[in-house]
Amino acid sequence: ERPSQPSALATRSLLTDVQTVGERQVMVGAAGHILLRDANGQVQQAAVPVDLLLTAVKFVDARNGWAVGHDGVVLHSADGGESWSKQLDGRAINPLLLKAAEEQVARAQQAADTAPDDEQLATALDNARFALDDAQAADAAGPSRPLLGLWFRNAREGWVVGAYGVFLKTDDGGATWQPVSGLDNPDRLHLNTVLGLADGSLLVA
Repeated sequence: ERPSQPSALATRSLLTDVQTVGERQVMVGAAGHILLRDANGQVQQAAVPVDLLLTAVKFVDARNGWAVGHDGVVLHSADGGESWSKQLDGRAINPLLLKAAEEQVARAQQAADTAPDDEQLATALDNARFALDDAQAADAAGPSRPLLGLWFRNAREGWVVGAYGVFLKTDDGGATWQPVSGLDNPDRLHLNTVLGLADGSLLVA
């Protein structure tokens, strides 16, 4: 809940990602630092509402950009990186994942009931129950899931990925988010990056 603090040493702290936006670079990193470097090499520190490690940044045009980081934070800038607002954090993500896990268990249970001897359906039900247990534990623990990567197709449609298999999508520029289903990741491996291709498909690593 604490905003990032202005610091004369911000340019020497850990930076994790950078993107060129127009004639300047936008860099994100430790302690919520977002730095703007102009064509002359001058660096200014943007106003950021969180004091957390930021892991990735993505702009879709000269004004609209997003950054993600620890505790499930998603930030948005509408002025080329000068200022940032928080759109999402782990407190909001956890109930979304919990609801999705409950729905997944219900679907898997219904499928398993129709074919009780089907080993694949039984395994799917076990995986769904594991996902529900994981979501319940995370909801109780608080906003502890780091987001590690993001990609936006345009100023409205985008995806974020993170630790323990977190995968979310927005269709309204980050105002609302929903979990993405169908990714084969029963062990909840970390998702580190997401990238869109010209044919409309996504790569997730």
